Order: sequence, then C-alpha cells, then structure tokens
Amino acid sequence: GGAEGARAGRGARLMTAVSVEGLWKGFHDRRRDDVLVALQDVSLTIEDNEFVCVLGPSGCGKSTLLRILAGLEEADRGTVTMAARPSVVFQDHGVLPWLTVEQNVEYPLRLRGVRRSARRERVAPLLDMVGLTEFRGFYPHQLSGGMRQRTSVARALADDGATLLMDEPFGALDEQTRVVLQQELLKIWSQTSRSVLFITHSVDEALVLADRVVVMSARPGRILADVRVPFDRPRDILE
Repeated sequence: GGAEGARAGRGARLMTAVSVEGLWKGFHDRRRDDVLVALQDVSLTIEDNEFVCVLGPSGCGKSTLLRILAGLEEADRGTVTMAARPSVVFQDHGVLPWLTVEQNVEYPLRLRGVRRSARRERVAPLLDMVGLTEFRGFYPHQLSGGMRQRTSVARALADDGATLLMDEPFGALDEQTRVVLQQELLKIWSQTSRSVLFITHSVDEALVLADRVVVMSARPGRILADVRVPFDRPRDILE
C-alpha cells in the first residue's frame, strides 16, 4: 500500500492535470449534408496522479475526446486545459517496423536531440520495467502483439509527458495477454506517478484499473455518470 499511501498523503496538494469544459465536436456527413455530433457538452477533470477510465460503446466519441486532448484534433466549442504535455498510446501499437525495440523506445528522445548516452541511460530502466530488456535488439515483426504494445507503453514513458493518454491499448489482444498487461500497467503507474486517461469499452477493465470511471452515452457522446471505484490499492487483477 506504499504507493496508495503516498497518494493519500498528498491528497490536499493534488493539482488538476486535465480540465475539459463544455466540449463539443461535430463531423460533416457529406452524404446527408449534415453534421454528426460526436461530443456534446463534455466536461471532466483529472487530478495529478489519478487514473481515470472513460467507458462507453463504440462510436460514442471517447477516442475523439482523447485525440482532442492529445492535440490531434480541434474542438468546435469548449476549452481544454492540460497542466503539461501528454504522451499517447494508441490501440494500434504504432511502433516503427524498421527500428529495434530499444530504438523505438528512445525515438522521442532522439527527436528532441538528446545525446545517445543519455538516451540509453533513460531507456534501460524503462525496458526493464516493461520486461523487454532481453528483446531490446529485436524488431517488431519478431515480437508478439503484447510485446509490441509494451514497447509502445515504454516509448510513451520515455516521452515523459505528465499525463498518459491511452486509447484502448489492449483492445486487440487476447484475454490472457490483456490481463498480464493490465497488471503491468498498474505496477508501472504506481512507480511513475502519472495521470492517466484510459479509453475502454470494457466494464471489467475500467473497474480493475481506474480510480474513477467516466461513463459516456452513445453518440452524441455525453457524460452520463462519474463513478469512483470502491476498490483499495494496490490491486490484483485476478482477485
């Protein structure tokens, strides 16, 4: 309970990592010459070091919300305030096939001009954290889907954004791999003190991972409920 105790002890000093107020987003439907509303008046906050799952059916706008937070799309109306730059993990791992595991993980640092020795020093503990040290020289085609997704998570951690935005990162994996990576994610989160916004359509996944679950309606996406998960930390996925 050390990590959870530390969070509880800092409770009075928590800061808001993400603030969304009155967010609207629509897309033009050329066939009907109409606007499809994806997000309707969405407001939510995520506190520093908090793990929030956004739960909803396919097509409810939850991925659109994440893309707006990541700066990949613009809202039509409303405000988004991020305390610091986020890092993103998508469902499709998005690792670069011509780079090794280690090169993929250090890629954000390389783009920022970090020298090679400093990149290796930063990446080595991340590879160990996600269990890929032995596979650091492997290419993505030599890895399982779960290993490629671990690589993507490690790359987002190397990117060092204060908030981790995760868009159904385990959705394409088999159930056994999914459970293992859920457990690993909780362990990594407890060690890194990031705020997390995790998109999912699985009630079970939301309940085992999150501090809070934000429930969205079918399109147009609106927030129906904001539920605090009643389970203590640390958590064991199988329990």
